[in-house]
Amino acid sequence: MSHLHLFCLTLVFATFSGCAFFAQPPPGWSREIPFTARAVLDEAIEKHGAGKAAREANDLIASIAVTRHDGGAPVDLSHILLWRRPNTWSVETRQPGQEPVKVIGTGSSGTEIRAGAVTRRDVPVTEVPVDRFLRHIFLLKFFREGAGEAAEIEGTVAREDGGHTLNIRKFDAMGRKWLLSLDAETFEPGSVREWIETAEGGFVALDTIVDGWMPDRFGHLVPRSMRSFAEGELVQEIEVRDLSWNRGLRDVDFAVPSR
Repeated sequence: MSHLHLFCLTLVFATFSGCAFFAQPPPGWSREIPFTARAVLDEAIEKHGAGKAAREANDLIASIAVTRHDGGAPVDLSHILLWRRPNTWSVETRQPGQEPVKVIGTGSSGTEIRAGAVTRRDVPVTEVPVDRFLRHIFLLKFFREGAGEAAEIEGTVAREDGGHTLNIRKFDAMGRKWLLSLDAETFEPGSVREWIETAEGGFVALDTIVDGWMPDRFGHLVPRSMRSFAEGELVQEIEVRDLSWNRGLRDVDFAVPSR
């Protein structure tokens, strides 16, 4: 993917040479598909299985490798994520030279566990990668069915390579804006922009390129690679090493020590 193509996909509020922005359907748009966010997302879910997998799954196990770029030396982490419907989750994080840390929770908060003992309670889900990871894996489902306002088409981008990108916006339950970019011909998601709060209380746009779509063991297409950029700088890389559905997770897999 060229740098220009990448910017056309992700940086949708500026105009670059070779990128044209307009709110009408792209040339050759099929009249069988209404030019609405709902219809586009339905078609994308039909073509790309991550949304279907989410509806069929009762539980999920994922193995994830993460490299963070925070200005110093890159930091490598690995996560084992467990999720069970409707919203019970567990994340074990390992970092070279440090003891594993596990957070088990339901909904928006969890309990931190180290060496088999509880070390902290009421850990917000924003501190662990559950929510953002699941949203990126299930981008189509989040934009189609996730809490918040209904998604709308924000515009169409004419790319230098002759193709077109559809930009779909959504405000989540907290009023934060998300922007999804899909190829207008294949309906494959290419990137998502979200606005995250900084330590100073402001907001910065985080652009995540979603790539490497491959079938999992159940035949659903899921992304294997996610690279996040803030103000053009690479801040995080995620590799999905394994993803398994419906493994029969039990209560004991989410058990919290009594103390």
